Amino acid sequence: MALGGLRVLLLLISCFVCTLSHTQISLNGEWIAKSSNGSIVVSSTVPGSIYTDLIKNGTLKDPYYRFNDEEYRWVAKDDWTFTRTFTVTSPMLKASSIKLVCDGLDTVASVYVNNQKVGESINMFVKYKFDIKHTLKAGPNEVKLVYQSPVKYASDMASKHWEYKVPPECPPEVQHGECHVNFIRKEQCSFSWDWGPAFPTIGIWKNISVEISNSVVIEAVMVETKPVGDYSSWMLSVNTFFDLYGSGKYPGVLEIRVPEVGLVQKLSTTVGGGVKNITATLKIDKGKVKTWWPNGHGEQPLYYVEVLFTSQTTSELTAKRVRVGFRTVELIQDKIPNASGLSFYFKINGKPIFMKGSNWIPADSFQERLTPKYLRSLLTSAQAVHMNMLRVWGGGIYESETFYSLADELGILIWQDFMFACALYPVDEYFLDSIQTEVTHQILRLQAHPSIAVWSGNNENEGAIANNWYNITDFKRYKADYVTLYIDNIMNITQKLDRTRPFIPSSPSNGIETQQEGWVAKQPQDVHFGDIHHYDYGTKSWEWNHYQIPRFCSEYGFEAWPSFENLEKVSVTEDWNYNSEFCDHRQHHGDGNKQMVTQLGYYLNLPSNPDPVQQFKDYIYLTQINQAMSIKTETELFRRSQSTVVNGVGMTMGALYWQLQDIWQAPSWASIEYGGKWKMLHYYARHFFSPVLVSPYIDGAVLKVVLVVDTLSSGRALQKSGNTLYIQCYSWDNLKPLYTWTQKVDAPKVAASQIFQANVTAMLKTAKCSSLQHCVFFFFLNDVHTEVRNWVLPVPLKTAVGMKKPNVTISTVTQKDSQTYQIKLTTAAVAPFVWLEANGILGRFSDNSFLMVQSTTNIVFYAWETTDLNSLKKALTVRSLMDVYK
Repeated sequence: MALGGLRVLLLLISCFVCTLSHTQISLNGEWIAKSSNGSIVVSSTVPGSIYTDLIKNGTLKDPYYRFNDEEYRWVAKDDWTFTRTFTVTSPMLKASSIKLVCDGLDTVASVYVNNQKVGESINMFVKYKFDIKHTLKAGPNEVKLVYQSPVKYASDMASKHWEYKVPPECPPEVQHGECHVNFIRKEQCSFSWDWGPAFPTIGIWKNISVEISNSVVIEAVMVETKPVGDYSSWMLSVNTFFDLYGSGKYPGVLEIRVPEVGLVQKLSTTVGGGVKNITATLKIDKGKVKTWWPNGHGEQPLYYVEVLFTSQTTSELTAKRVRVGFRTVELIQDKIPNASGLSFYFKINGKPIFMKGSNWIPADSFQERLTPKYLRSLLTSAQAVHMNMLRVWGGGIYESETFYSLADELGILIWQDFMFACALYPVDEYFLDSIQTEVTHQILRLQAHPSIAVWSGNNENEGAIANNWYNITDFKRYKADYVTLYIDNIMNITQKLDRTRPFIPSSPSNGIETQQEGWVAKQPQDVHFGDIHHYDYGTKSWEWNHYQIPRFCSEYGFEAWPSFENLEKVSVTEDWNYNSEFCDHRQHHGDGNKQMVTQLGYYLNLPSNPDPVQQFKDYIYLTQINQAMSIKTETELFRRSQSTVVNGVGMTMGALYWQLQDIWQAPSWASIEYGGKWKMLHYYARHFFSPVLVSPYIDGAVLKVVLVVDTLSSGRALQKSGNTLYIQCYSWDNLKPLYTWTQKVDAPKVAASQIFQANVTAMLKTAKCSSLQHCVFFFFLNDVHTEVRNWVLPVPLKTAVGMKKPNVTISTVTQKDSQTYQIKLTTAAVAPFVWLEANGILGRFSDNSFLMVQSTTNIVFYAWETTDLNSLKKALTVRSLMDVYK
């Protein structure tokens, strides 16, 4: 704990001991949960949900096992009651205010204390405070929460909206989900999605406590950091929000501290009487703080800001602290010379930065199962492959404090959606009141995090109206509802509360152009404006010229199956067939399994092993190859296009692929499997998001190479001068290059610059390669052992000539320390997609699914938990493409 935090804690303890005022009684821990008819009574753990309570009790088994997502649906269709007791002393009852504080109730509940109703919850994203002083007695007291089935509630609310329908009414049948999720303020994907199951959770999902006070309580602290001059000194504005009771005034002393820089400011003020927040501005002198930068562009120094208010009347102390980073963020939408449209890019601390990253969905259907260790694993996995932005997608949840704190520490910017996705929503007064409370609460809760770069109103809802996804006939009505919800309410609240970061109404959207068109553009996917989402499962996805070139792509992706190791945990032998009932049930994207096979067929021969289990494993391997190669192709196109505009398109400044992680074991767009294992795509991201990227591609008859540089401080991968690009041509059956070309790169720029081009036919002739079918091109900058390397397949591999089984083997494994191991591989021929796995041992390899063109290669395995050499040796396997066929 930081020294400043310790001082605050000691003051709070002192205040409690002396006055028994402003304290909290935690109600976390053991409760009793009961079904509606009383047939099930179990111990319940808070925070949590009824599903994990029933798992712990033995009523349910693994909810992700086989078809249990449907087998266990009865849980969400029942009503549940949660109860516990707590003790209040006579001195506590003398306090001016006693409230039940519910940080998160999931979702529709009536709240009782000693059988007196004190309030209700209808929104899992709201912090509720209920006055309970009048219900309490000295001694034991009972708190009871009576939950209504979220499935039934959503249906009831939809039926009451009789004037007109608010689509979609139900998800596609392939998702095995529940209907009318847009009528309940709950995690939207908990009713199912095209990558996840339906588990409509019920319970107390966040902290719950009794708050006792004789004065005001600090509810939230918001900050604004403004640089002075050259970013060496700063102005820090601290806006403190108070929770008041009654209409009285509370004079006192507000104290603001920044312990790391020795800064303290005190002011006498009065809270109440209409004043709910106080703003103070502090000057941070030159050199006292360092600037916060996104991953790959600098450090992420963080500083605690502590706010204390001492009541003059009661001497009661209330305190709160936040951790801040000194940085600025701008979203630039300017005219582009000699081109239509507008730019769309982020400036951090005045510097344009290409955003590299992915989309974040809920990491588990049951949030209580997520540990800080697992969240850190996922976010450090993003950092490790050079991501600097994650988009928290609008169909999930506003994430935990742990999540945003980790993003702050790791330099991962957050594109934060509000929780509305792929649906239209009601705009009656009851619904809007709840939304206003939700948006206000979440902004107050999250605003201080330097990682949050932009607020976004929703996911794809502008496009749903503009492109008439739901066959609506009254466009004006639904557009008016859209404007009411996202502009008149959400945008209005956001811009009033938080002026430190931009707001966009939807994603995808045309940015400023959307506003000019009345907030619903004719074509929200216009590549000349804003951001786009791009999916095309029928295209030849390894070919760069089949993709659009937008200003910013905030979603794009292809599916793949997760590892057999993970699927095996939730299935049985009869399921291990690509056409099994299990595989069909697990695929929630319409025609998804068929689409993957079609995509494979463009480039690879399909597996034909007579052993059905091995054939299933081969399909898994090939779908991961296709996903990785497809996203590699599209991402490299985006990065190559950042510095140019051709035929009106280009200046691409962001690539956030869909999606980072899985919610369960199933085919999806994720690059990280449920549990944390990296798929091939995540290993590829380490290369295509590298700060220095060598990106080759064939344009007609010409091989071109573009050097993409994020920053000139990229270590040994790039020198300020004297760099050399190596291009090698190999035949598939020989490890000796047929020919090596070199190209000097003397003065690299922070940009995408073409550094080589040559006629492919002429290159083949020089290398004495018979044809494109016989050869592959390999590229690296300066040193073959750096991550700045790449390869180009001139033709689909199914037409390649001369490929043979290379017999890739693990020759030695040596231990460096308890969690680091070096693996030596050997091969007899060029081997594409060399794939290592350490089954049963969590960790990652230094590289994977690579083209092996040297007879020996050393790979490092980083274990995420302590293991031993013998265990790793037994767990390791290696394969390459030709192992599928011969």
